[in-house]
Amino acid sequence: MRSGRQSFGAPAVLDNLSAAGFYLRLAQPVTPDEKLLVIAQISQALIALRGRVLRVEPQKDGCGLAVAIAQYKIFSLLEMDK
Repeated sequence: MRSGRQSFGAPAVLDNLSAAGFYLRLAQPVTPDEKLLVIAQISQALIALRGRVLRVEPQKDGCGLAVAIAQYKIFSLLEMDK
């Protein structure tokens, strides 16, 4: 994961994903309006998501983030085996 100019690897849970945005649970704090780059694996694909944090919701084990997607790219893991 990359936040602004800082890179960090952090375990996260992607709770919701749509064409416009996603909701992510993360242990590390992030601030609203921060720009993120998130790499997620879903089934046989890697998805690179660039977006801006719209909302941060404190949770007992970290925070929940609502993020608007600005750009995305999908990579098939099946094609990498060829």
